Amino acid sequence: MRTLWILTLSFAIALAGCNQRQASEPAKEPDPAPQDNPADKSKPDGTVKPKDDKPVSNEKFVEKALQDLKSEQPDTRLDAVRTLGKIGPEAKAGVAPLTAMLKDKYVPIRQHAAEALGKIGPEARSAIPALIEALGDKETNVRLQVVEALGRIDPQAEGVLPALGKAYKDKEAKVALAANDVLIRTRKPAVPTLISLAKDAEVPIRLRAMNALGQLAADAGEAVPVLQASLKDKDSNVRRRAVDALSRIGPKAKTLVPGLMEALKDRDPDVLSSTIESLTQVGAEAKPALPQLLAAVRNENADVRQQAVRAVSTIDPKSPEVLAALKRVWKDEDREVRQQVFLALGRCGKEAVPTLLDALRQVEKPDILVQAATALGQIGPEAKAAVPALKVLQKDEVEDVRDAATKALSKIDPEAPKDKEP
Repeated sequence: MRTLWILTLSFAIALAGCNQRQASEPAKEPDPAPQDNPADKSKPDGTVKPKDDKPVSNEKFVEKALQDLKSEQPDTRLDAVRTLGKIGPEAKAGVAPLTAMLKDKYVPIRQHAAEALGKIGPEARSAIPALIEALGDKETNVRLQVVEALGRIDPQAEGVLPALGKAYKDKEAKVALAANDVLIRTRKPAVPTLISLAKDAEVPIRLRAMNALGQLAADAGEAVPVLQASLKDKDSNVRRRAVDALSRIGPKAKTLVPGLMEALKDRDPDVLSSTIESLTQVGAEAKPALPQLLAAVRNENADVRQQAVRAVSTIDPKSPEVLAALKRVWKDEDREVRQQVFLALGRCGKEAVPTLLDALRQVEKPDILVQAATALGQIGPEAKAAVPALKVLQKDEVEDVRDAATKALSKIDPEAPKDKEP
């Protein structure tokens, strides 16, 4: 018993001594959190995210990256280049060394150096001559990033647009397309470069340049002469693309009509269809082309006929010549052409009512009956002469025909009592 008491007392004394020593020792500071790397904390625009919404200076990261650019280790230099790119405009102190990196012997470093300069933006203008030189780099991805960088920094700077014109012809499609995108974003200042490219000896380049000019619309007004000249190009795709571009450039529509009339002599159906569509968009100002368009209504190609029907009824729907042409083709063998004819007759007004009544009386095809009834409804109260025939159609065995007749009657005479369907 005495032994147990001695052991208990000894344990208590030892425990008290341990607690006293712990109380006398100073508290240890927590380990500092690791510093953030801007390469891991960047926003989509390349700038560094502030922590807890408090401003964070990138100066120390820039200084560290600038030191690392001097390293003999390629991976270290590459990480430094990427860091400067992610920091963006605040890394402008890195423009000169990044410019030097465009000649680094390692491809990824050259590629990311160009990308970083582009992300720094206008502050990197001093790098433009070196970037233009780098368009001759043998590596596709380097050239691609150089094109993007020139577009971000200043595409209107001296020498940039001609350089982009050369990149437009790059053997690698993604580089050429990147140059095309930059020129389109540059808009009007890029038009002279695109005009030159629209006259290139290579068909794909001409096609791409004409498409770009069309996308620039009114900003590409000075390109009209070269586009009109292209209406005589030996390649039908080029001719069609020229027509499309001219129609989108507007609004000097009237000045385009002579060139488009010349294009109506083209024998290629696709070129013809595009030309006719462009004249349709011009509208009433395209009346000088009406005789050629009326002839196209009888073209052997169904797509051409369809476009021509729409064009003549849009340009001059009240013309007797137009009505006569439509009267001859409402029985066209192509269903889509017939549909367009009846839509056109609806635009012609009351003068078209006799032709539409002929259609109701002469055929039994449900689709023609529906289209003729719809056209009469489109004409409205001026089509009252068609009321008896439409009432007969209300009893047709085909539901679509009955519905079309009922709708037409409601538009022609809204006050008339509605006949009940059988």
